[in-house]
Amino acid sequence: TTALDLARIAAAAVRQPELVRILGTQVLPDYPMPSGKPVPMVNQDRLLWTYPGAVGVKTGYIVASGETLVAAADRDGRELIAVVLDSVPGQTFSDAAGLLDYGFDRFARREIVGTNQVVVRLPVRFGVSGVDLVPRASFSYDFPVSASPDVERRVVTDQTVTAPVRQGQILGELVLDWQGTEIGRVPLVAARTVPRQLYTDWFFWVIVALVAASAVWLSTLAYVSRRRRIFGVRYRLRRR
Repeated sequence: TTALDLARIAAAAVRQPELVRILGTQVLPDYPMPSGKPVPMVNQDRLLWTYPGAVGVKTGYIVASGETLVAAADRDGRELIAVVLDSVPGQTFSDAAGLLDYGFDRFARREIVGTNQVVVRLPVRFGVSGVDLVPRASFSYDFPVSASPDVERRVVTDQTVTAPVRQGQILGELVLDWQGTEIGRVPLVAARTVPRQLYTDWFFWVIVALVAASAVWLSTLAYVSRRRRIFGVRYRLRRR
């Protein structure tokens, strides 16, 4: 197990509101004991008392691994995770606090993609128009404060988009790279609905065929009726 493995597990854990509530509980006043007498249960994560915004994740460890700690803290909606492995006895919590301070002080979150930003416009086969693709959600990333976030964007889309297209339909993906490393992917969706052109639908041609057949039938009836009238006039003239 590596520090990255533990950080990923912690990231999944802190997305569960009920688990976060449990992890952040400082004291459980009436913890039931086998004897039947409840006693106070105190959370051993010292950061819950000493570090602003601490969430609390994992404090337990085994002798073979040395003193370890997985900690998390939230400041203004920005949550960071620190993992300390095989720390010097007695310094585990201060090491974790130092890592969290480093993250909050040396990195800043910046929005790279907004939801209203048109990324690309695609032609739509059989559609009345093309379609604009926008991010399904915004995307932010923590960059070093001194760094210039020159992010490379790559658009990956379906080769052919065919109408009808629904608003919100996923039609591609925006891949984000920074300094040669992929930092995220954002689904791209249709900004609006694009209906199919009428003449491309099968029922349109059925209607055209029915109208044409009706026109031929009516023309035939008119021709037959006219011929009958002409024949009747000629017949009466001959009788005279």
